[in-house]
Amino acid sequence: MRGLTFAGRVLLGGSALAVGAAHALSGSRLAHAQPPAAAMRMSAANPLLDRSFFPRFADVRAEHVAPALDAALAEASARLDSLEAEVEVEIAAGRTPSYALLADGIELLEECYAGPWRTVSHLKATKDCEALRDAHAAAQPKVVEFDSRLGQSRALYRGWERLQADGAAWAALTPAQQRVAELQILGAQLKARARARRASAARARPPR
Repeated sequence: MRGLTFAGRVLLGGSALAVGAAHALSGSRLAHAQPPAAAMRMSAANPLLDRSFFPRFADVRAEHVAPALDAALAEASARLDSLEAEVEVEIAAGRTPSYALLADGIELLEECYAGPWRTVSHLKATKDCEALRDAHAAAQPKVVEFDSRLGQSRALYRGWERLQADGAAWAALTPAQQRVAELQILGAQLKARARARRASAARARPPR
């Protein structure tokens, strides 16, 4: 794990960190999605879901963590389902998924849970208490599970591979964007190998 304190996607795979860096270098004009009305109403009651620029550290309580992360991960999961479906449609139609579709899509869905988790992790490091530790520990497996799902998405991996294999589309990317795509592909391959090694080790373990 990459430290469970977000800096982009500072959790497991690091893709948002790379994607965010490439956006800065390449001048991407990512249009951040506005939260729906229901989410805005929830953010008024739960400061972790407030998407204003500055986190409301002083307002956050341990009891805010579980409902905020559950809501944020549910939104991220829905966005991932939609992104995977869109990438699969492009590939099935014989088209190359664009860099904007892949990179911006990943960044947008990661924003759903990166902000709340970053705030919780910061408070745990600077204003620690037993209740916050317990809330952090309870939420952490859920965040890790989703981050692993995102990093091991077959649809997104196929999308990045298709982009790299398309000579014209690849040549149109900046060096920073090409590096992001390469890191996405490499990261997915390394995770697949690690998963295979764990499965092999589990099979080789003698029964108790």
